[in-house]
Amino acid sequence: MSDRNSIKKALITFSSGTFISRVTGLVRDISAAAFFTSSENDMWVVAFRIPNLLRGILAEGTTNMAVVPVLTDALKEDREKAKRVSSSIFTAFLFILLAVTIVGIIFTPNIVHLMVPDFENTPGKMETTINLTRIMFPYILLIGLTAFCMGSLNTIGHFFASSIHPALLNISLIFFAYISYMFEPRVKAIAFAVVIGGMLQLLIHIPYLKKYDFMPRLTLKFEVKELIKTWKLFMPSLLSVSVVPITVMMNTYFASIVGPGTISHFFWSDRLVQFPIGIFAVALGTAILPILSRCSDDIEKLKSNYSYAFKICTLFLLPATAGLMAISLPLVKVGFKHGHFNWIDTVSTASSLFWLILTLYPSGIIRITVPLFYSMKNSLRPAIFSLIGLAVNVTICISTVKYFGIKGISFAVSAASLVNASLLLIYFSKKYSKLRPISFIFGLKMIAISAVTFLGAYLVVINRDWSLQDVFFSDAMYLLAAVTSGTLMFLVSSYLLGVRKEIQKP
Repeated sequence: MSDRNSIKKALITFSSGTFISRVTGLVRDISAAAFFTSSENDMWVVAFRIPNLLRGILAEGTTNMAVVPVLTDALKEDREKAKRVSSSIFTAFLFILLAVTIVGIIFTPNIVHLMVPDFENTPGKMETTINLTRIMFPYILLIGLTAFCMGSLNTIGHFFASSIHPALLNISLIFFAYISYMFEPRVKAIAFAVVIGGMLQLLIHIPYLKKYDFMPRLTLKFEVKELIKTWKLFMPSLLSVSVVPITVMMNTYFASIVGPGTISHFFWSDRLVQFPIGIFAVALGTAILPILSRCSDDIEKLKSNYSYAFKICTLFLLPATAGLMAISLPLVKVGFKHGHFNWIDTVSTASSLFWLILTLYPSGIIRITVPLFYSMKNSLRPAIFSLIGLAVNVTICISTVKYFGIKGISFAVSAASLVNASLLLIYFSKKYSKLRPISFIFGLKMIAISAVTFLGAYLVVINRDWSLQDVFFSDAMYLLAAVTSGTLMFLVSSYLLGVRKEIQKP
């Protein structure tokens, strides 16, 4: 099978599972918005973000980036050796996660106070958030082991379990939201849902690891050379990947300054943006990493595979950015305006979403370009660029949050992503080999397609008064018409401009 066919097959497999995960995640968020007040949502969002922050630092992204290249090299030599390397890394990682979980539970009050000091202004809000965080903290252990299993399966070409496992967490959260009346306070249901969901996420990988005879075991006979290689990739990757959750923590702090409910509004808008990022960008980045690692010795083949992934990323995410900007308000209203979620919540979330959507395309570029660096065994440079992006994010937030509120925070995230993506592309071209992933003509065609997509959706949106209340069915029909119109304009313009032929070019 050619590399391009492997990329397409992996992308389709991972995207299919991710689509299910993202849909259940959307249902989860709608359920939480409806069942809990803005204040309650603020508490569980903050409580979940703390172990989720550590998950992002120690688990999925870092583990995948560090483990896949090392296991890929071991597999080139011998499968039995790869299994020994897998067990060595698994054991070391288990000890690290146990230590982090215990320390995290002990210092939870300090972390929560640092993250959202304004919660002290509301009686009981700080105490409840601390309790929720402590209940959820074992999730970092469970999802960390899950991430290792995910990296192992990705190395040998299995992507479905890795893509579908987040759906199990979402299903757990949905179920516990519906039975939250059994808990006191009600929001405690979410904490238990996270732990149960983490268990399910880990367990789904076990049958596949056994099927492929790649199940790791506890061992004290470490493959020292490979552990050192993993550590050398892990440490810079730790710095690089940690920037994203640290950015989230900083943005949560700025959102808490804006006012009650803003944390939840920013969270909902971010969840909507993560939907297409997960389906296309994360899927593509996950699919391409093992392939780039295998052809790291052939720079031209490496660039060809990367160019193909870049074209796919551009084809889907640039028009998606335009289309989502056009439907930001109706999307939030139809999706979330139920139960406790009112019109003020809708407008605030939609304004955040409009500016946060601008991060979609640069985030996609980052997702496929960082694996390019890892395939060259360079994990330090992406970390440095991520830190620069974090500095941009914080600087813009400090400058704008007082005047623009939640919109300033969302714009800061988008600007930081653009800076990060640009630095990655520029540096690789100067350090290794000139990158020209798309031609000038292809770029112009995609800009035209994106503009047409925006117009197709927006011309439907502006013919509706979205402030009308209690008209869910009519709103949903208008939203469906806008999405259909934008999609048709995208498909027709892509066909007329011959985009498919452009993508197939070497």
